[in-house]
Amino acid sequence: MVRERAETHLRLLAEAELRRVTAMSAGSIPDRWYSARLASVAQALTAVGAVGADVADEVQAHVRLAVAARHRLDAHWPPARNAPGRHPRQHHGA
Repeated sequence: MVRERAETHLRLLAEAELRRVTAMSAGSIPDRWYSARLASVAQALTAVGAVGADVADEVQAHVRLAVAARHRLDAHWPPARNAPGRHPRQHHGA
């Protein structure tokens, strides 16, 4: 029950972030959109075992893909956890 609630919370937050960025003009969104809020919540829920890393990564990937599709952005940011050659980078914006 707790895991389902945690996953639901993460997905609802993802939907809220998607609505927020969809309402923004395309020119105000950086080439590689990133939600620090969604990433932080996903990391916290994963750290306490409320959701699996696979679920957290999937939810974030779906939001990035949806934003990219709507605004024609790079959907592969940040790179997957296990991507070869992955290294941390700063992003442009929130």
